[in-house]
Amino acid sequence: MSDEASINLLRPSGGITRFWKFLVFIDAQEPAIIESGNNKLFKVTNGSHSIYIRAGFGLHPRSKLIKVDLLPGQNINLECGESKNYYLFVFFLVCLCAFLSYFFFFK
Repeated sequence: MSDEASINLLRPSGGITRFWKFLVFIDAQEPAIIESGNNKLFKVTNGSHSIYIRAGFGLHPRSKLIKVDLLPGQNINLECGESKNYYLFVFFLVCLCAFLSYFFFFK
């Protein structure tokens, strides 16, 4: 029996972040990149693994940390994308920019 397991990550296409690359962190190693409409297969050892995703650059919020415990030969499928919280974050940034531009240019 193989000591290797796999994590299949799907990123559906569309949404406001469709042109951004998502950085996938597994066990705090160097990130892999997944683009909109793609899926990526990660070969890992069996056992516990932690996974999180960051959209684009360091300014954007990161996803929740997901912990998985894989058996030898096990394959899990995960899906990543935008959350409703991300739309709230973008709305907040737009309001902040509008307020700052009003404050600096029209006062």
